[in-house]
Amino acid sequence: MIDHQRDATKSDYLWVPVELCEFTLKNNFTRQLRLYLYLNWVSSGLLRMDTELRTSSSSALDISVRTMYRNLKGLMKRNWVGQNPATKTYFIRGFENVRAIEGFRSRSAAKLYITNLQDTKTLQGFCTAAIVGNRAFRRKWEEGRLNGKSDVHTRTPSSHQFIECSASYLNMILSLSIPTCHRLKQRALANGFIHLKKNEAPIEYRSSNIWEINKYRKAMGHYFIKVNRSGVHTEVRPDLVSSNLKYKTRKNIRPQSD
Repeated sequence: MIDHQRDATKSDYLWVPVELCEFTLKNNFTRQLRLYLYLNWVSSGLLRMDTELRTSSSSALDISVRTMYRNLKGLMKRNWVGQNPATKTYFIRGFENVRAIEGFRSRSAAKLYITNLQDTKTLQGFCTAAIVGNRAFRRKWEEGRLNGKSDVHTRTPSSHQFIECSASYLNMILSLSIPTCHRLKQRALANGFIHLKKNEAPIEYRSSNIWEINKYRKAMGHYFIKVNRSGVHTEVRPDLVSSNLKYKTRKNIRPQSD
């Protein structure tokens, strides 16, 4: 059933499906996901919400019991958690069941250490990094496939593959406001989930005519051009971002320890 006294160590982790992260950010479901992941980790799938569990769960997540029940209700509404009304036993659906319920297709998962469930903003940063890293890998793999260099043994995302990632790019993926996407990116950076590099390059124009320069900028996707006192033009592109997370592609995704 459950070990109420279980405390997270730095080596405890879950492989969280990347699509689960994307769903969570799109639907403002981070608080519910946080509780789901915690219950998934401490239980074998079955639990009874007795006084000890209510106290330990609310303490571990630093939320009130009332908030915990509100988030639990949200999980039950999506059927990520079920309940036997006769025994009052809760069923914590596994990742595979949730994937089936939500119609997820990807089997990519990112490694989340349980200690990163410390607060909602940290989990949001993790989810953002998981999405960015997976997108970077997919783009690289697709380019390799088109160039005839793809390898079936390299379909698991890996770290340190850079991709241009602006708030506008996240907006296209998540359909959230630009300010919200910027905050998500900053939370991923603040928690060390992503690595960021400035993406600037000096540009030489054949013409000093402003019409020609603006025509070039339009052709290049409206990247910002800055000019220093010496007249050097620099093209400022979106930041290059890579994920520092570890990834896995697997059939069954269960809690583990290092």
